[in-house]
Amino acid sequence: MNTLQDAVKTISTFQQPFPMEAFRLISQNRDAALPILREAVDLAVREGKDYPEDNTLPFHALYLPCRYVL
Repeated sequence: MNTLQDAVKTISTFQQPFPMEAFRLISQNRDAALPILREAVDLAVREGKDYPEDNTLPFHALYLPCRYVL
């Protein structure tokens, strides 16, 4: 995994095994990742029921910033 965009794409779908490398890359680039994560949540809220159920990015986007605070 080379880029932040690759990592975001990876965590946008359910992965087995858990995509630890993607989460590590996102955590290491938190300042660049936060706007992307926020946009993911905003998009899910705006689209509501029309948002794809299989897209896991908003779920992870809510979790990851909490790691930065703790």
